[in-house]
Amino acid sequence: MAFLLSGRGAAASHTRTLTRAGPCRYVAVARVVQPHKWTGTRSAPSAVCASAQDAEAPTTSSGASSSAFTDEQQRLLWDSVSRALLRLGKSGATEAHGRSLCELLRAHKLVKVQINGPADAAAAVAASLSADSGGVLLQTKGGTLLFAEGDAEAAALLQVANESAGKTAVWREKRMEQREKRQQLLATTTAKREANASRSRRRIGKMISNVSSGGKGKMSREGLLGEWQQLAAGIAAEEAGEAAAAAAQGGPAPKQPWKRAAAQKQQQQQQQQQPPRSPRQQ
Repeated sequence: MAFLLSGRGAAASHTRTLTRAGPCRYVAVARVVQPHKWTGTRSAPSAVCASAQDAEAPTTSSGASSSAFTDEQQRLLWDSVSRALLRLGKSGATEAHGRSLCELLRAHKLVKVQINGPADAAAAVAASLSADSGGVLLQTKGGTLLFAEGDAEAAALLQVANESAGKTAVWREKRMEQREKRQQLLATTTAKREANASRSRRRIGKMISNVSSGGKGKMSREGLLGEWQQLAAGIAAEEAGEAAAAAAQGGPAPKQPWKRAAAQKQQQQQQQQQPPRSPRQQ
């Protein structure tokens, strides 16, 4: 009587046969069913990164290494990658991380990896990722590692870095231009608002003085209401003009401008619906 067992880690390389030798006694016999060597708990290499994870013998990369670049070139390579595309937790690097890094290196040639675990484990993590992905570790700064594709030559990596640096410079220049335009628009809008607020304060102060003073300067209720509506309409028109000017210059769109028009229309409808008052009520 025999049982065929297979483990999760060793399924790709070994199987075990249990042969019954007596009452409740079994003898385990292991036999190899595949020609390649079993490398611990890792499964068989993926189809994408099979060349990087060959279990027979470690391959030597023919690509560039960190010693092939000068200090200035190393700074260029580091600055050309703006952010880390792969982040590792405290558990360290796994085979899935190696496959992901292999795919990223195929697409970008230069990839930064951020390690969120202890700093003393960076060397072990870098070695594991290099073995699993076939990449070459170029630089290490704190918990950030810079990898290059293993088969890429030094000239090709420098070309990629120069192109990335040029794109980054253009993006920063455009961003500075947009920031300057926003600052100019904000300064113009602020000056207009201050001028409009000053005129509005003068008109409101005049209305208050006319209402509070007795004699000839006293205003009726209808006169006060008309002045207030005229002032509100003027302010709304000025704000609408500022919003239109900002939109024409590429500035931010006004927040819900329909609310002012709706409130003004509702106020006019309420005034039209109110019956005229007699002189005694006034």
